[in-house]
Amino acid sequence: MLRTTPFHRESYSRLIVGVIIQFYQHCSDKFQDLVSSIANIPDTSHLVLAAQWAQKSELIPCLTELFATPETHLELKYISQAQIAKHDLVSSTRNLASLCGLYRSVAWFTEELNALKSAPDGTLSPTTPTTMRNTYDEQLSLPLSREMAIRFGALLKTYFQLAEIILHTIRIDIRCRTMHYLDAATRLGHYNIDHEAGEPDPYIVDLNTEISNCNEFMSAAMLKEEHRFVFAGLEHLMEHLLISNARHVRMANEFGIKKILRNTLALQQSVRTIGDDQQHVEFKHAKSYYSLFFLTPQGLLDSIRQHQNFTFDEYKTMLNLQCGVDQSIGEAGVAKATDHNYSMYLIDLHGLELESSADIG
Repeated sequence: MLRTTPFHRESYSRLIVGVIIQFYQHCSDKFQDLVSSIANIPDTSHLVLAAQWAQKSELIPCLTELFATPETHLELKYISQAQIAKHDLVSSTRNLASLCGLYRSVAWFTEELNALKSAPDGTLSPTTPTTMRNTYDEQLSLPLSREMAIRFGALLKTYFQLAEIILHTIRIDIRCRTMHYLDAATRLGHYNIDHEAGEPDPYIVDLNTEISNCNEFMSAAMLKEEHRFVFAGLEHLMEHLLISNARHVRMANEFGIKKILRNTLALQQSVRTIGDDQQHVEFKHAKSYYSLFFLTPQGLLDSIRQHQNFTFDEYKTMLNLQCGVDQSIGEAGVAKATDHNYSMYLIDLHGLELESSADIG
């Protein structure tokens, strides 16, 4: 109609803009539906965590530039000491797949809208050369008034922002799932066991299953660079959590630590299936950390004197596990430590920390 009835072009353009606005509202409503929390908790947001975090101004630069370490720190700060519950996640991997489809549709449509940017005022006047008129016809540019052109530009920006929020939500939800399952594996898993575990913890199995499912439908629905964005840095988050979550392990023995190392190996194999960027994931830092358990407490302290690869809190957690401190009951667990020299070891550890601080100063 824009080509065959030139005298009504602006009217048709207004009609098209109206349809574009309606389609945006439909896409926005669909997004809200997919990221609505299944929980009915008073005084809380009705959106899942990923959708909330995707709109936090301090996190957006980390996502845009993929600053993995600051992103992880911000995400862990958001949850603080709380736990990510199942209802905090997108309700199912099927909904995640729908989000991927919605993102691709909105992203494609945004690109097409960008090509429809209106021609400058006056370019389609009766005196415009025929060749130039044909160029604008081929591009199907919308001949809008200056006011409508500004409105169209703002509309294009809202489409771009919606596509970005959807993509960021998908990435963050994958990371929230990782935090949920790794937290559950350490808090609820059993690592003071009387036999060698033949399988990883069930929560690790569930996480790997969901990652595999997500990788499968995202590979089919998204462009390669979008798929890479969603999973980029996931291995660093996993390794960070494997170490930091050791403080949630109630008690552990040799068989239990071997089970944690089996968990680590299972995660490593899962991540390696995601893409070329993750082919060489080893989780060396996490493996090195849990290998400290097989030293004696004195051997641990001696290794710290030689070289410090972990933080004071991480070393203290490992000393707790070595000495049989029940970490689930806080300070009360210290009095029940199976190694009665625990307090002396802890004093030595504090001394090493002070020495390290003095050296830095």
